[in-house]
Amino acid sequence: MLIEANTKIVDSSSSSPTLELKHLHITSENSKIKSNGASDLLQAKLEELGEIEENNKIENKIENAFTNGNHIENAKKRKGFSTTAIHAGIVPQRWDMHQVVPPISLSTTYRQPNPGEPIGHDYSRAGNPTRDVLEETIAALEEGKFARVYASGLSATSAMANWINTGEHIILSDDGYGGTQRLFRTVSQAKHGVELSFVDLTKPEELRKALKTNTRMVWFESPSNPLLKVVDIRLVVQIVKEYNPNILVVVDNTVTYLSVGAIPSAFDTYLVIRGIKTLHLRMRQHMENALTIARWLEEDARIEKVLYPELESHPQHLIHKKQSSGMSGMISFYLRGGVLLRFIKLFLLAESLGGYESLAELPSVMTHASVPADIRKELGIGDNLIRLSVGCEDSQDLIDDLDQALSAAI
Repeated sequence: MLIEANTKIVDSSSSSPTLELKHLHITSENSKIKSNGASDLLQAKLEELGEIEENNKIENKIENAFTNGNHIENAKKRKGFSTTAIHAGIVPQRWDMHQVVPPISLSTTYRQPNPGEPIGHDYSRAGNPTRDVLEETIAALEEGKFARVYASGLSATSAMANWINTGEHIILSDDGYGGTQRLFRTVSQAKHGVELSFVDLTKPEELRKALKTNTRMVWFESPSNPLLKVVDIRLVVQIVKEYNPNILVVVDNTVTYLSVGAIPSAFDTYLVIRGIKTLHLRMRQHMENALTIARWLEEDARIEKVLYPELESHPQHLIHKKQSSGMSGMISFYLRGGVLLRFIKLFLLAESLGGYESLAELPSVMTHASVPADIRKELGIGDNLIRLSVGCEDSQDLIDDLDQALSAAI
């Protein structure tokens, strides 16, 4: 027999357990019933099926399978990130065949037993069982109350930008991702009449000067892209909330290593769920490779400066160590001259971050080409700034490729 429900047991100690169920689905070899029902209907049907002795097992199934909030709370209490990444949101009992790997739900719409009484979902745009698993997993990893997933970073950014009304003010980090700047400059500011201030948020006094009575949001990256500035998140929140507790503080982490319109498809969601299970392993390799390469670059006379927060030479190294565990595979560095990217062989000349393969790009004409030239110059995003996305290859092979490219370029 299988019971599916969406709320937990209220009293499981008495001989006649009381269940508060919005929806109930009971199946056995001989019968199938559906109810929006009360505990007396459940008790009567259990007696009819001769399965009273199974009550305790059934109660445990319902308790474990359908109290998703409790499952997330339990996931938060696990010892490590990797354990949470693998187990959060995975509740086989919620699926008809108890699948350990969440199935891909491709349905656009969901049958309702009665008008206006959906069982969990009504339309896939508003909610999807596969997407539910991913959102529960991310909420558990971030120790948040809930999470919402989007098909792309800019979809998530657009959703947040739509909170801001005409005439309101946003403070943004001055060296943020080019696509984010383009969205806020060409849509929020130019079309919706939103005021923008671009500020170096590693300088608290600059933030204090920028705050206004109409400020609605403070938006920044940490580490930033491509200059890898590290912002003291706690200090920014403190300054902003002291000025006005209603201002939203957003840390943009949409440049993620999860690799996937506004709503992701069930298949995309499934791929992210699968990828999260090995996220900790991949991130460890990204960081080990990147740190090895960053240290090698720092010792090379052909390199003017290396930007990587794990290096002791990074200006915000101590802040980074205080608020982060580990680092990604993104490195930026300044060449003393030459045209390095013409000679790379193993690194691929391409935008994006976080893949297994290593990439290299020139932000001034690629990812940040839409940032006005005078602002790029002021920020230090010049034609000698190279950004690497270090992948999971052997680090020595990557160093050898950079070495031969530098020798050819300089």
